[in-house]
Amino acid sequence: MIREVPRVAILVVAGVVVLMGALAGAGVIVRAGSARPPIVAIAFEGDPAPGAGGATMQRCNGGAFEQSTFDEPMTNAWGDVLFWTCLSDGGWALYLKPNIGPLTLIVHSGQTIGGVGTLPVSSTDFLFTDGPAINDRGTSIFAIRQGITGASAPESALFMKTASGSLQAALRTGDPSPCGGTYRRFDDMSLNNNDDVAIIATYNDVTPKAGVFLRLADGTVQAIICNNHPLPGTSGEKFIGTTLDSLDGPWLNDNRVVVFAADAISGPTALDPDTGVVESIWSGSTFTKRPGEAIESFIMVGDPLPGSVGGGVVSGLGIGRPAFNNSNALGFNLSRQTSTPSHPAEQFIASKQLGGPITICLEDFTPAPEGGNFDGFSSVAMNQKGDLQFTADINPHPVPNPDDTGKDNTRGIFTCNGGAVTTIVLQKDAGKPRGGSWSFELEEGSIGGPVVAFLDEVNFTGPSTERGVFRAGEPLTPTPTPTPSPTPTPQPGKQVKWGDVHCDGAVDSVDSLGDLRHLAQLPPLPHPSDCPEIGPTVEVTGFSPHPWGDVDCDGFVNSIDALRILRFVAHLSLTPIAGCPDVGAEVRIS
Repeated sequence: MIREVPRVAILVVAGVVVLMGALAGAGVIVRAGSARPPIVAIAFEGDPAPGAGGATMQRCNGGAFEQSTFDEPMTNAWGDVLFWTCLSDGGWALYLKPNIGPLTLIVHSGQTIGGVGTLPVSSTDFLFTDGPAINDRGTSIFAIRQGITGASAPESALFMKTASGSLQAALRTGDPSPCGGTYRRFDDMSLNNNDDVAIIATYNDVTPKAGVFLRLADGTVQAIICNNHPLPGTSGEKFIGTTLDSLDGPWLNDNRVVVFAADAISGPTALDPDTGVVESIWSGSTFTKRPGEAIESFIMVGDPLPGSVGGGVVSGLGIGRPAFNNSNALGFNLSRQTSTPSHPAEQFIASKQLGGPITICLEDFTPAPEGGNFDGFSSVAMNQKGDLQFTADINPHPVPNPDDTGKDNTRGIFTCNGGAVTTIVLQKDAGKPRGGSWSFELEEGSIGGPVVAFLDEVNFTGPSTERGVFRAGEPLTPTPTPTPSPTPTPQPGKQVKWGDVHCDGAVDSVDSLGDLRHLAQLPPLPHPSDCPEIGPTVEVTGFSPHPWGDVDCDGFVNSIDALRILRFVAHLSLTPIAGCPDVGAEVRIS
């Protein structure tokens, strides 16, 4: 069994109350009971490794990952997939497979990077690497934790490569830390669509310490949490971590809100019954920091679960990547150590919006979409639409059952949104790309927009050409760059303000309500006869066609569009979207 773990929220903007969650957009991947989303192969064991001196992609050399070939596949909304692989020459490499275009080498072991040094070679356990992450702009990041060599070379570095730029060291050992002293090593990270990076790092300030940092796209760095900083919700206790594993996360959204989990916290301790380790009673709790504000508690170990699932308290969280979206909502696998006869589950697929309640999407031990019962969940990743992506074991027998060892379990990858479960792939499915059969080692899923990247590690002893990296779902289609007309000519159609979905001359909260009513399949509000209905596609002069009401131009009319309108009404900042009109801008539609 998988045991990786040891909406209706209310939003008020400008006086308007909006129900978020019950009206949230449905997932963009085909729902359970329908045809599977299309799956394509990205790479297989034994494939050539372009740019790596004739090496091939092969199983790693020893260590905990000795049966693995690939690691950490990440994807974006356009279907680009970034992943690590071990190589037949005993090294490693990081590759990007664009949705359109050939497999592209980002970096490989032994590579000498100007101004930095030579990267380490060993592929054991991917010992020296962390990340990667990719955003919708096509920017990739990763870290080398240690082992860089050469004259004046840093021990560790965070690297970034934009879609059209060269590989650069964004942070390195010896750079000044805003917590004091200088950086030593870098670890887990998160990248938003503005090219801002949140990262865990250790720093030397008399003695080694750990913290979370936010590097903005302009190169400036801010401290999110430093050693000896107080943590709210802990009765005045402090973060006391000195090593990379004293923190988890971080998770970053486009609003520059950072979430992190802390393990090393001062104060009372207790024995963790799952791990047998004595640790802080708040170990594993999550905290958040909004720009310019103090750290807040987010989800604390010990927080109550909803009474609808039998109550109990949070005992652990399993959070994948990405998992924190622009609605300030976090997706996670929630665990508890108590249960009731009517709700025997100790794991749940759940989410929580900052300032809102925990929302349960799925309970363990409940029926799976195509037979059997869920019997253990992985960590959870989440996209901007609120689709919660996870791997699950499926038990053919009723569970829980103390006599059932789970040896005949199968496995699948799923998403959940609003209580509706989508099947991405099941172990029993036919039609694996390039042949063979899916294995019990379906794992390490990530989600970006409407697509999911995952591994099938086929952990048989020895080589297996069925090990691979895969992508499921239909990627978004990039908006073509408009070509301006050299001589402006009168344009047909109706001139309106972008976001004024009722064409009454003003962008206001009624337009937000119109989008939400469309989402909830309620009758439309009154509007002029020459104003389009919300939902159908309209031509937008100077831009690509979009559904009317889709103010963020992502192809869907949903609660995110309603929120964008409300932010405009409340005079809050809005991140510009390439190829999409600004809310309130005059446009011509037809």
